Amino acid sequence: MLPDGDTGTTAATGTGSGLIAPLANPNKWALPGGTTGGSTGSQAAAKSSDTGTLLAQRYAERGYSAWAIANIMSQNGYSDKEISDALEKAGVE
Repeated sequence: MLPDGDTGTTAATGTGSGLIAPLANPNKWALPGGTTGGSTGSQAAAKSSDTGTLLAQRYAERGYSAWAIANIMSQNGYSDKEISDALEKAGVE
């Protein structure tokens, strides 16, 4: 049920003071200290690289070839750059 005098058009279009306005305010969700708690791109890339290297090492220990490891990593969403870096760091040839 809509409040008195509301025709529903502001909520449907996302303008005015509908329900979307409070969610669009990033300061409402910020943690003390001014951050929203998300990781930066460099942190996420470093974590992905370390995880990829560990993954490559583990598969290499099991006897997988570099091609097989690259194929598995590709299927799991790693980029070509991440795969080549992980294989190089893991010492897989």
